[in-house]
Amino acid sequence: MEAVVASLLLGLFAAAAFGAMLLEILPRAVANMAAHPGKAAFNWAMNMSRLWFRFPNTNKLQRPHTLGYVLFNSALLAALGLCAYPLWRNRRRLPPEIWVLLAFAGIATGGSSLLSAVPRMLNPIMPVFFIVIGYTFGQLVEVRWKSTN
Repeated sequence: MEAVVASLLLGLFAAAAFGAMLLEILPRAVANMAAHPGKAAFNWAMNMSRLWFRFPNTNKLQRPHTLGYVLFNSALLAALGLCAYPLWRNRRRLPPEIWVLLAFAGIATGGSSLLSAVPRMLNPIMPVFFIVIGYTFGQLVEVRWKSTN
């Protein structure tokens, strides 16, 4: 029991120390982004690329399994892109649950891409993407096969 309490206290201390460090660094980071908006936008774009495709990595050899990230996540991004227009067109009819899921996915993806990004940060958000894609193609889009007659 004492070990559990000690580890909880250590965790709280570490979280407080990280929060204090973040509060110290944040004003300098915002000032740096304001002074160099082009560089900040470039770094954000590279973080989004790392988040979705695990590419580019500096000072590291690219491995063949990166291709798996590129193929799977490209298909996922294409499906999400195809969902954008039907979701926007039917935005007044969307249930509140879909709005909550979209907000969560947007905040989590955007927040993950600001500081540093690795593909595992998408893992908690993947089910949300699949739910949104399933809802869009199940409720908002009608796909019919063209008859040859």
